Amino acid sequence: MEITLRATEFEPDEQLKARAQQKVIRLQRYLPDLERADVELSLEPTRGVEARRIVRINLIMYGKVLLRAEARAADPNAAVDAAVDNLKGQLLRYKEKRDDWRHHQPPRPAQEPEEEIEELGEEELEEEEPA
Repeated sequence: MEITLRATEFEPDEQLKARAQQKVIRLQRYLPDLERADVELSLEPTRGVEARRIVRINLIMYGKVLLRAEARAADPNAAVDAAVDNLKGQLLRYKEKRDDWRHHQPPRPAQEPEEEIEELGEEELEEEEPA
C-alpha cells in the first residue's frame, strides 16, 4: 500500500511522519486490497494558546475513495490515533457487510451431469420410433 503524507501550515517532525505511516499501514491487515492511503495533517487556529491539529485520512481502493476519517486534537499523535481507530471500525463494518452479502446469495440449483441427460434423450427417441 502506498502512503502519501501531506502537511499544511506546519512542518511535522520525522517521528510524527513515521508514526502516521506505521499506524495507517496496519489498516491493510483488515482489507489487503487497499491501494493507497492519503494522510493530510493540518493546523486549525483556536482561541486558546494551543492550536488544534487535524488529521484527515482517505483510503483508496480500485482508484476510488473507499473510506475517510477526520480527527481533531491538541496533540498530533492523538489525532492520528483517533483517525486510525475510526477507520478501523469503518473497515470492520465494511468487511462484515461485504462478506455478509456474499453469504446470503441464493444457492445455485444442482445440475445433472450432461452424460445422463444425453442418455435419457436417446432412450426416449428409441421408444418413440417403434410406436
